[in-house]
Amino acid sequence: TYAWFALNLAWAALSVWLSAAACRVGFTARRVLLAACAVLLWRPVADLLLYGQATLLVATAGLVAAWCLARQRPVAAGLAALVTASKPQATILLLLGLMVWEWRRGSLRFTLACAASAVVACLAAVALAPDWPAGLLHYHPADAVHDYWGYYVTTRILLSMALGEGRLTDVLYGAAAAAGVCAMLVLWWRTRVTPLYPAAITLAATPLLAPIFNTYDYVVLILPLVLAFVVLTRRAAPAAPLGAAALGVLAWFATSADRWLRRLIEPDPVWTAAQRVLGEEGTNRLWTYLRWDSRFLALLLPAALLVVLIVRRQDVVAMLEGAPAAPASSEAH
Repeated sequence: TYAWFALNLAWAALSVWLSAAACRVGFTARRVLLAACAVLLWRPVADLLLYGQATLLVATAGLVAAWCLARQRPVAAGLAALVTASKPQATILLLLGLMVWEWRRGSLRFTLACAASAVVACLAAVALAPDWPAGLLHYHPADAVHDYWGYYVTTRILLSMALGEGRLTDVLYGAAAAAGVCAMLVLWWRTRVTPLYPAAITLAATPLLAPIFNTYDYVVLILPLVLAFVVLTRRAAPAAPLGAAALGVLAWFATSADRWLRRLIEPDPVWTAAQRVLGEEGTNRLWTYLRWDSRFLALLLPAALLVVLIVRRQDVVAMLEGAPAAPASSEAH
């Protein structure tokens, strides 16, 4: 248990340090450790520790891959990308984008490094578990999106709750996901300098596009969160700290609403009062929403991050490239 906690603390510290370094924020070792401890108290990370998930390692490896490729170290980036294979829904868009970005620059070393790493990993997996190819061939993708425990937080399941399970839900989600993926790849293709900005956009969009995503998978948002916080606090406008504070509240509220909203109605006096107003059936429906359906409020966080990163794109890119941010008076032009 202590080793698992220590490893996740190290991965959180590395993610925070890389994200802060990308923003040209000078973090001492003490500040990085304090920030990593704060990250560990965030609901997605707390759930990750509780359920023994490796998403923080996967997200950190994806961030390391983007960082290495930005520093012209494609082989190291390919080796880091191998770690992300255990949870492809969290980083597959990021890896595809990095490949497109490198290909646009006339190189395939990262792609070849990923391919070589994947071949070695598959051979090792066959040696350790010879039956896994057969299990993969008999895997039914339709079963993967069935929300058996009621914990997935995805756009598709939100659509299925409103429209029901059927072809219309699949078509709408498929069209939205395809449009989002195409938009991400176009952004990567058009990016000529640092890959960290499209990486942040892609990680922020992943919870909205992935067919399978849980609350603990929201740790992929560490880079976009840090970028959004820094760019909001660097603005000269008096309301800038309020925007950063609002984003911090949203990061806490959106990912933990289902934990505490239902507790507002569970005390006997509140439950009795609700029954008088809504009736027993209405009160039960309200509790069901607060207990289960309110988890979809988490989708507000990646949506808000996308808005901040897109609206403040000029400042974010300038910050990542080490140039001074544009003055507030020039943003209207």
